[in-house]
Amino acid sequence: MPTSPCLLLDKFAAKNIFNYVDASGELKTIEASSNSNQFKLAGKLVAPSTSAKTHAARGVSKRAISYSGCTSSQQTLISAAAAASNTYVANVNTYLNGISSGTTRYTTWFGAYTAARLSTVRSHYTAIGTDATSTTYDCTTCQNTPGIDYDSTYAYVYSDEPGTIYLCGVFWDAPVTGTDSRAGTIVHENSHFEVNGGTSDWVYGQSSAKSLATSNPTRAIDNADNHEYFAENNPSLS
Repeated sequence: MPTSPCLLLDKFAAKNIFNYVDASGELKTIEASSNSNQFKLAGKLVAPSTSAKTHAARGVSKRAISYSGCTSSQQTLISAAAAASNTYVANVNTYLNGISSGTTRYTTWFGAYTAARLSTVRSHYTAIGTDATSTTYDCTTCQNTPGIDYDSTYAYVYSDEPGTIYLCGVFWDAPVTGTDSRAGTIVHENSHFEVNGGTSDWVYGQSSAKSLATSNPTRAIDNADNHEYFAENNPSLS
């Protein structure tokens, strides 16, 4: 096994999967999601070597927000985004607990209503809860991660390592709230963690997410951008 990350690009795979072996000898993938030529990322463990460490499934410990390599101004921006992300999730949980049929907002992002699918969606947001303000935000690692263009990337996570979100260049240019916002990006990334439902990146962008909800509700409730756009609710739907 190489001792430094070796990125093997497969740019046009269905889910834009980039494979690499990290410094500990683990084979990993990063799922890159494109939206207007920008990216949101979610890394997932694929096949660890026998010598690699085992990641036990665990929840995000309820601790204070923390930062790695972030300037004071970046910390201020993250803090505001994390608080707004918690508000998004709290509002979503209130909304979902108050419906028992396919509302316009629900069907737009998650497709035809069934009680089972609603239950799944509820479980994801319930699990996310207030994770945004008990997370470590890493502001520097993305700049040196092989295969990731810092300037065209929002953020990425490793789905089996809850509690850390790696922030990249586009995150800082996004609005605090609204479509493709910093707060929404945090919802998107938190939904990728296995302990929060382990969503995938089937499609990206509002138009494709709406189409997915219509054509394949099962995938829509497993798609991170659908969770983000449902939470951002912009334009507002009832």
